[in-house]
Amino acid sequence: MNTDTNAVSSNLKATADALEAEYLAVANGQKKPAKIALEPMVRAVQLLRALAPTPSAHEEAVRVPEGYALVPLKPTAEIVQAGGEARIADFNRNGTTLSVRDANRVAEAMYRAMIAAAPAASAGDQS
Repeated sequence: MNTDTNAVSSNLKATADALEAEYLAVANGQKKPAKIALEPMVRAVQLLRALAPTPSAHEEAVRVPEGYALVPLKPTAEIVQAGGEARIADFNRNGTTLSVRDANRVAEAMYRAMIAAAPAASAGDQS
């Protein structure tokens, strides 16, 4: 944790302790519910907001670089089938035949080879 986060966490703990003390005072009948101090609650909300990641930081962490797509490392049955069908269509255009089973094996092998050869995204690739 960095210094700012440590300070916010420390303040949040102190504020949570104050809120708990307020709650216990009401629960034990020492204070009426209408007399609860709102300041510790407001401060707790402010501190929690300070600890929460900003949407832009979250979006940056999950952004897929332009020109890339998230795909499974191991092809799904649907991916293999689509690849096999494309391979069969290619063979049919050339006047040859290929079984669905063989086409699916070829498609799966091609998919794995393409994933293995795919470049890793670097920070410079992001848009």
